[in-house]
Amino acid sequence: MKNHILKTVAFICMLLLSTGSVFLSCVTAAPEKRRTSDAIAVVNTGKDDEGKIFSGWVYQHISSVMLIDDSDRSRKIELSSEQWRYNQSTSELELHLSIPFDDYIVHMEGEPLHPQQCVLHGIATTMDDLLVILDGRLAIEDYDYRISESGDRVVFRDDIDLRKHDWFIRYATQTGAASMGEWKPDDRDRLAYIEAEHSRRVLDAWYDSQDEFWFFEAGDWPEEPPTIIRRAATKQELEAFKAWPMPVIKFRPDSSNKELSKELGFDASLPDRYSATKCIEEYAKNGKLVRTLCVRYDLASENHEGYGLEIVLSTGDPNSDAEESPEYVIDKAELDIGLRVERTRWWGMRMTSFEGEKPTVVRMTSWSWKDGTVYFSAMADESEEEACQKLISDIITFRKEVQ
Repeated sequence: MKNHILKTVAFICMLLLSTGSVFLSCVTAAPEKRRTSDAIAVVNTGKDDEGKIFSGWVYQHISSVMLIDDSDRSRKIELSSEQWRYNQSTSELELHLSIPFDDYIVHMEGEPLHPQQCVLHGIATTMDDLLVILDGRLAIEDYDYRISESGDRVVFRDDIDLRKHDWFIRYATQTGAASMGEWKPDDRDRLAYIEAEHSRRVLDAWYDSQDEFWFFEAGDWPEEPPTIIRRAATKQELEAFKAWPMPVIKFRPDSSNKELSKELGFDASLPDRYSATKCIEEYAKNGKLVRTLCVRYDLASENHEGYGLEIVLSTGDPNSDAEESPEYVIDKAELDIGLRVERTRWWGMRMTSFEGEKPTVVRMTSWSWKDGTVYFSAMADESEEEACQKLISDIITFRKEVQ
């Protein structure tokens, strides 16, 4: 059993634990009306993946609802009380009108329920991954807050007024994670450190609570996929699980190529004509700080519901450590797509549940290449190979043009 299988499981756990994977709602105060009155609570939010609107923060009474065009913030619609309905038990806001905006922000003002509380819509009960932060520290359950008997609400202590604090809540859902809060964008890196510490604790506790894990067992590969078995981990395997570093994930959604290159210390230029999520990941390896740029491209098209290519940029060769290479390799090839690119097809394991559901075996494709002093590694499902190689070719061409 090679370490890359252990790392695969750890990476999947980290992915589900990390913030930003799925944002169902975001609660914050509008700058022009922030804390204008001790009696007013302001929420800005939007539609979730199912098209529903949740305030997260529970209102006792809503005094006004406004829709703001996300593409032109000067376009606003003030709604009458007949055009909306609020469900206090779920924090859902239903709209009853034809909306002229494709994408919009829902701005609500009103009196918060006391004690102040937040509904954890869609919370998964399979992992203890509730993160609550107050003013730069991990909030303490049964001191700062308690969980409702139904298990889907955070109820804060009577004397805590969220309007006077920076606060943040994140929790696991069946599809990833959701978050809400009022946290200054300029202070988001401080949040990233707290989240990494919380995720490390949760993941270690999950490892310790498990009697068995899923492992690959060699079969007739590469022609046929390896089989998956569930068994207890050896002491060395469990230590390898826990040795996999938990990265500090610093999201950089609006940073330019120039800003990212300056922050990372290497040329991080990438074309911006594709939809992408960007973040800087930091972790320690052998006592040294490693910083990489991680980008996930959304390659949704008419023929695909939605898929992506994950690319990592760094100044360290990802193939220099044998442990980083996939074990269950199907084939390897060298491609010339503007630069020499090594393509590796391999068998991987995809997990969708932490609670014993058997993972599926999938065919994956990885690409690696070097451009100047920068090493690139990319990964996607093999079924997405053609579109991904086109994107890789575009990236290589773009970087040649801007150099």
